[in-house]
Amino acid sequence: MAVPLVVRAAGANPEAARGLACLAASALVHEVRQRDRPVSPFVSSRGPPAVRLAGRWRRLAGGTEALQTDRGLIAVDRASGLAAPAPGTPVQALARDRDDSPPLIVSLQITGPASGAWIDRWRGVCAARIRQLVRGPASGLLSALLLGDRSDLERPVQRHCRRTGTMHLLALSGLHVGVVALILSRALALAGWPGAPLTGALMVVFVSLAGGRPPLLRAAQGWLLLTWGRHSGRESGALHRLGVIAATLLIIEPSVAYDLGAQLSFVAVAGLLAAMPLARGPALALVAPAGAVLATAPLAADAFGQVQPMGILITPLLMPFVGGILALGVCCVLTGPLTQSLDALTGPALQGLCDGFLAAQVRLAALVSEPLQPPSLPLPPLLVSGAVIGALLMLSRGLREHSAP
Repeated sequence: MAVPLVVRAAGANPEAARGLACLAASALVHEVRQRDRPVSPFVSSRGPPAVRLAGRWRRLAGGTEALQTDRGLIAVDRASGLAAPAPGTPVQALARDRDDSPPLIVSLQITGPASGAWIDRWRGVCAARIRQLVRGPASGLLSALLLGDRSDLERPVQRHCRRTGTMHLLALSGLHVGVVALILSRALALAGWPGAPLTGALMVVFVSLAGGRPPLLRAAQGWLLLTWGRHSGRESGALHRLGVIAATLLIIEPSVAYDLGAQLSFVAVAGLLAAMPLARGPALALVAPAGAVLATAPLAADAFGQVQPMGILITPLLMPFVGGILALGVCCVLTGPLTQSLDALTGPALQGLCDGFLAAQVRLAALVSEPLQPPSLPLPPLLVSGAVIGALLMLSRGLREHSAP
């Protein structure tokens, strides 16, 4: 219809003809643009717009679900009633975008067989092994200590750990890596296998299964540097190794400097190392953790609003349970179905250790007083922690100089 209108208007008014011609051509331009425009999001009256995502399904440490896409890893949530595919499965997902939360997956279509994501898949196998071996609150405790997954940890357990100042026992860090390294090296030495290389390989597997967080990476690198130094005859000081590890992590991932877990981990180890020269013998079991508690107290007070000094005394009481759980867990859980024939023995042992840890926490929480709630400091907490570590180092140096002949 536009063409006859243009022809008839051309004789009467050239300006009108040009205007009508432009109007007729605009429909064609609009049609071309509509063909080139990407598909608009699906809009529903029941919620915000939904977008299509394509990638491989992942299940990360801590129970976080994500999609591995061409643009990187995207954390997602699933709608209730929507079953999750196996890790490594390629999927097409329809997700609703949310402002302050990960996208909500409302529809999933599997586009191929699962492949890759072997760490996620093995972590799923280990989680299934935990459910086979233990039951009740012990399942959540074992998942937290071995896989770094605290999603199933019951709230009373977390409340008791906070009250006793032992929440750090449930957050995988250098303490757990050190225990696992000791267990692996002793077991391999008894078997007559080469200790250091195989222990290092198994440590990499453990750290990967536990999520590869900065505290674990710091501890694993520290162990590797210590082992290399002993074998090469170039062993350096512990604080020097800690500085090298911190610089390495900052180069690889600069955002580690703002991670509270990484800050607490490095400050705790620095405080522990600074306080170790202050005591010898059995007293070292109390003095060294006291240095870690003093160094991390400013950060803990600023982040959590409370500090429990009694954790210095309670931690050594619970460490036998933690060591036994880690020893049996590494041998019977992280090995997957390879040790399933021993479940009749290892299952009750693991159940007993976990129940003993939980019962001790309940009794100790009833005995200790409420955690301290110190006022906020006028200085940055990390700066105050550094001052505490410096004071411990100066005290250690003065003690060495005083005891020197």
